[in-house]
Amino acid sequence: MKHNQGLTLVELLIGILLTSMIFLAASSLVVTLFTSNTRTKQLDEVQQVKNDIFNELSNAIKWSATVTVDSVNKLKVVTFADDSGVSHSYTYEYDSTTQTLTKQVDTNPAASLHSNKVEVTDFEIMDRSVNPAAGAPRSLDIFIGLRDAQQPTIVEAFRIVASQRSVE
Repeated sequence: MKHNQGLTLVELLIGILLTSMIFLAASSLVVTLFTSNTRTKQLDEVQQVKNDIFNELSNAIKWSATVTVDSVNKLKVVTFADDSGVSHSYTYEYDSTTQTLTKQVDTNPAASLHSNKVEVTDFEIMDRSVNPAAGAPRSLDIFIGLRDAQQPTIVEAFRIVASQRSVE
């Protein structure tokens, strides 16, 4: 009768190989999960900026007393007077060199409408008003392109079609 004194060299090598393969698969899975999580966060950031800009501009246009399109990159909105009789002027402007969209309230300094994690790659305003005469309600078509600053493959483009409400 033969006594087994331990593992042979071949058995030991097969065990090490199987253990290594399991470790490699597990570490690869962990790296994939972390990468996926980071990309999801970046996508969420771009989506949040998209929603914020969409809501900001569409509401500003809809509820404004006057809308002026100074250029394809600049929009000025004046609100109706509030309860205290004060109206406000909002100027939205796109700077293609810094890739930022800013909002200036009255004479206060302009502030960015998005975080520095997201760049605005395109911003174009088209006036679709039937009769853009003074006092007539305006209809605007605004195209905006966004990109994640750290991951340029994450892009989002959207269009805002908004009209002033008629005050009768």
